[in-house]
Amino acid sequence: MLSYHHNSKTADKLVEYELSLPSSYDVMNLKGFCIYHKEDFNKRFTEEQKQNLQDHHSKALLIAN
Repeated sequence: MLSYHHNSKTADKLVEYELSLPSSYDVMNLKGFCIYHKEDFNKRFTEEQKQNLQDHHSKALLIAN
């Protein structure tokens, strides 16, 4: 299990870390989850960073309160 505590790092480093991870784990029976609070996601990242993160992951799930 990998985790990344974003409060101690810059948004650029967090995006770099996430983009370094595989988009999918086809070789193994493994699933990866990147979870953000909606407000943190919208405040912390630029539009370009948000798009890069969403494009990198095979699925995106947005939950409204």
